[in-house]
Amino acid sequence: AALTYRSRDHDPQDKVSLHDCLALVNHLKQVPFVDPKSVIVCGCSGGGDLALEAAAATEVCAIVPEEPASVLLTGIYNTSFPKKGARYTPADAADISANPKRYYTESFQSVTRAKLARIQCPILIIQGNVHPINRFNREVLIPELRAAGKNVEVLTYSGEPHCFCFYGEGPRTPRPATALKAFDDMQLFCRRHVPTKPK
Repeated sequence: AALTYRSRDHDPQDKVSLHDCLALVNHLKQVPFVDPKSVIVCGCSGGGDLALEAAAATEVCAIVPEEPASVLLTGIYNTSFPKKGARYTPADAADISANPKRYYTESFQSVTRAKLARIQCPILIIQGNVHPINRFNREVLIPELRAAGKNVEVLTYSGEPHCFCFYGEGPRTPRPATALKAFDDMQLFCRRHVPTKPK
């Protein structure tokens, strides 16, 4: 199911996007032909953040966040940051990704660890190695997931731009075969974890 959701552009910590995501997950679990134990949440960037947030808020089978905007999950990216326009954009959070340790203070560590502790499902993080958010994930998110003992796998596709697999607003990958490979890798991961196999 493809989800549209209300924007967090006025407040990066607004929960309306998560509420919309959870509404869809809960709806899918009630659809007669869907196994409620086989729902997986995927998404890129802000959608990857929502996959993590959803797994912390409700039971899902697995999640596949691609280059998740975990500066949102941690609470660091919030209205205390100045925005350059009328709405917040990913560019407004650039300094956080450039200096993860500077911003990841004890209070944000507590928020993050409490959320991650609630995630009970397997996690597959898909990423290129170009976008700055990958530094934040490499230095903060992934070590925190591993320290919390979560079942997390990380697959990196060298040279790929942000959201190369779950296409975002940037340019399409120059190597469509890599996006297909990432999709195949995701499919194998998902098939290992869903109790009811797709057909």
